[in-house]
Amino acid sequence: MEPRHFNGEIWQKGYNEQRIKDAHDYTEKAAYIQMNPVKAGYVDHPEQFPYSSARLKTEIDPPPVHFRINARP
Repeated sequence: MEPRHFNGEIWQKGYNEQRIKDAHDYTEKAAYIQMNPVKAGYVDHPEQFPYSSARLKTEIDPPPVHFRINARP
């Protein structure tokens, strides 16, 4: 089999890194990520997408304490 060569772009142009500011921002960004398959029309509910963390019944990596909504100072 002959090797295939790719001469196109790999990274999406316009990538923008965003920092999480607080617990509210963390919650909003997590919900946004989980809703992407729904917005794309792949599923009706985030839990139905096979590669989504929304399918998990427990958190594998909970948010850091300072990003939790009910965190105590």
